Amino acid sequence: ELFKCNTPYIHNSYVYTYGERQFKTANCCHYNNFIDSMIDKWSELLGFWIGDGCHNAFKNQIIFHLHKLDKINYIHDLAESLNITYEDVNDYVKLNFEGIGETFNKYYNGVTHNKQIINKNYSLKEIAGIIKGLLYSDSDIRTTKNRNTNTIRYSTTSKSVYDWIMSNAPLVGYSVNGTGPIIRDGNRSDIYTS
Repeated sequence: ELFKCNTPYIHNSYVYTYGERQFKTANCCHYNNFIDSMIDKWSELLGFWIGDGCHNAFKNQIIFHLHKLDKINYIHDLAESLNITYEDVNDYVKLNFEGIGETFNKYYNGVTHNKQIINKNYSLKEIAGIIKGLLYSDSDIRTTKNRNTNTIRYSTTSKSVYDWIMSNAPLVGYSVNGTGPIIRDGNRSDIYTS
């Protein structure tokens, strides 16, 4: 019963978790100080790769196909904080580190051709890191009219990623609801959080 608060329910075609009442945060921003203080940087890199990385067969390399300068700077800074070497080739950023490709490719589902989040017991630091990386990859911030609050919208086509965020984001302080659930991989669904 410990995680009963994270059991999703549907109301007015939105998916909510009971934990929203307990974990509601004040005006959100992408990365509040509470979350930033508990980030696992390797998990943050994994989250960003799940969102914007390219699947490849290299054992010691992961690749990102990036056009936006803020994302390129973000991955450079993240790689440097982890002492990972990188190289920019055209629109690709290649990170080189012993075993990184082999490890990250476990999060790729060859059947659905979608990235997934493996079911395991993640620490709160790992959850916060994965979410930060995911948010930096595929989210935007919207200001709610008449309430002067911000909402983060994260979009995904992966049922695994959608389900994982819906059940884990409240554990690190996010209130979430979604437009899903995703019945099968490939259908886009949005998750809103504050």
